[in-house]
Amino acid sequence: MAEVQWIKLTTNMFDDEKIRLIQAMPESDAIIVIWVRLLTLAGKTNDSGQIYMAESMPYSDEMLATLFNKPVNTIRLAINTLESFGMVEVLKDGVIFVNNWEKHQNVDGLEKIKIDNNNRQKKFMLRNKLKKLGINPDSKMVPNEDLDKLEEFVEKVSQETNVRLTLPNALEEKREEEKRKEEEKKTSLHDDNNSSRNQSAAFFYENNGFGTIAPHIKDQMNGIYDDFMQIGATESDINQLIIKALSLSVEQNVRRWAYAERILINWCNSGYKSVSDVEANETRKNPDTNMKNQKGGSAYERYDI
Repeated sequence: MAEVQWIKLTTNMFDDEKIRLIQAMPESDAIIVIWVRLLTLAGKTNDSGQIYMAESMPYSDEMLATLFNKPVNTIRLAINTLESFGMVEVLKDGVIFVNNWEKHQNVDGLEKIKIDNNNRQKKFMLRNKLKKLGINPDSKMVPNEDLDKLEEFVEKVSQETNVRLTLPNALEEKREEEKRKEEEKKTSLHDDNNSSRNQSAAFFYENNGFGTIAPHIKDQMNGIYDDFMQIGATESDINQLIIKALSLSVEQNVRRWAYAERILINWCNSGYKSVSDVEANETRKNPDTNMKNQKGGSAYERYDI
């Protein structure tokens, strides 16, 4: 709120019966001085008789004691006394309110000061906004004399500036949106391809005791596809290789993708491009030795992971 430089005190202030009753009390002089000091604070706050340092920050008894150079107990005595006579009221949020403020003060004059100060602040902010928009606020074309016209002028300039700035931004945003859609389209096609190429392998995975295929396992399967395609394998052959590796995992009773993945990596490193390559080149163990070393083993070597 706007601060004012004066308040109104009547010459017959000490003829008021409340003041005369206070004068008969202990610490009367201190109470009356505190009353006047509170009136001056209410004038500085200039908010219809409310007294506070800032919004949501009322004065505490200790703060008033420091400002008025009085003991805290004297401050509390004075406020309690003034409140008992209905001269002030302490609100729930701690703000002190001077009752009948309009009776004691020139409210119209204080309101005019408040309005003038608000208008000056508003004009200051509008002129600063013009500076930010690249216009000299002291230019002859700026209507500084009339606040309403100044506000309209600033609004018009702001709109024109926004149009100049928004158009290229809108074009840039449109290009970015088109680029984003194109990337999404490519990603969608890639996902569709990945989904179709490992569909039968995923079906085998989920129907042979490996559980539901997780997203990260799908990604690892796609990585296997990419590795085999780099050595010239077709998608159909890669799909059969994955199923073959999963079948070996089932035979070894190790239903884990990591086990099948290790088999596939070894095959890829060996240059196998199809199940036929695996069956033709994979080292087979002697069935009798295999029965001794691996219960329930297959013709393929067991892979450690």
